[in-house]
Amino acid sequence: MGETRAEFLARVRDALARGAQSLPGERPVSPPVMRFPPDPAASFAAELEAVGGRVHRLESAAEVGVRVAELVREEAAGRVARAGTPGLEDFGLDAALATTPARLEICRPGAPADVRSLADVDLAITAAEAGLADTGTLVLRPGPAHPRALSVLAPVHVAILREEDLHPHLAAFAASEARRPRHPCILVTGPSRTADIEMILTRGVHGPRTLHVVLVGSG
Repeated sequence: MGETRAEFLARVRDALARGAQSLPGERPVSPPVMRFPPDPAASFAAELEAVGGRVHRLESAAEVGVRVAELVREEAAGRVARAGTPGLEDFGLDAALATTPARLEICRPGAPADVRSLADVDLAITAAEAGLADTGTLVLRPGPAHPRALSVLAPVHVAILREEDLHPHLAAFAASEARRPRHPCILVTGPSRTADIEMILTRGVHGPRTLHVVLVGSG
């Protein structure tokens, strides 16, 4: 006969009473060691480029608009959409993009984004909430002015990240989140990569095939 409910519960109570005792010959498990990169910006750039992303380090915010306009030309983007996230306008993006042949659209709060329209965008520009230096990961915060589809559907994604928003690792970012109201975020490490059972790697199937991160210093 199978084990009765009473016997099963008795075994559970007995196991809980014993606590987390090590098995004979079992080695104690050490907690993971958190790395603190001596140069978070350099570590972030190296890690992201190792998985196919491109990092453009700039000394100041005044250089951002010109560099993004260069990327739009380089990618031959005809239709560009940028998030309306507060602070992005401080980088002079709109004026710089006006010098390119691209048509610019801005996602604004209160104006629901048309997903079908965003699917036709060639290049998306967003702000990054934070970056994780040990893995080259971006933290994106979708919201009313930053539709989630914006950085997923476009084949090219340009994210603007300030060096001051870099965290050494995910645990440090999570600790900072604990001190304020929680909102959903997206973690992105490099361009979209998909492999089938034959291990043939394809980019851009479930997200952008190209990821540019403009990393802005405090100069």
